[in-house]
Amino acid sequence: MVVDLRAEQDEANQAERDRLLETRVRIDELKRTAARLCKRCREAKGREPGQKIHEHGRRYHVTGPHTTHHCHADWVWERIAEIEENS
Repeated sequence: MVVDLRAEQDEANQAERDRLLETRVRIDELKRTAARLCKRCREAKGREPGQKIHEHGRRYHVTGPHTTHHCHADWVWERIAEIEENS
């Protein structure tokens, strides 16, 4: 009886680890997509770009004190945020 419960718990834990690993792999794939789509995401080496300008609701790269550039992979970062929120 105790062995059965432990085996069930081990299976549940393994399933959760597999799900988390799958999520992490998906996020890594999306970050590589962002690097392909946007030069500044590529330069950021997988880190999320700059800041979000709320009036436009789109991401920008802050490259200087008065310089910003629109992120060409904005939709990718939105998808990553959704995945992280749901996991």
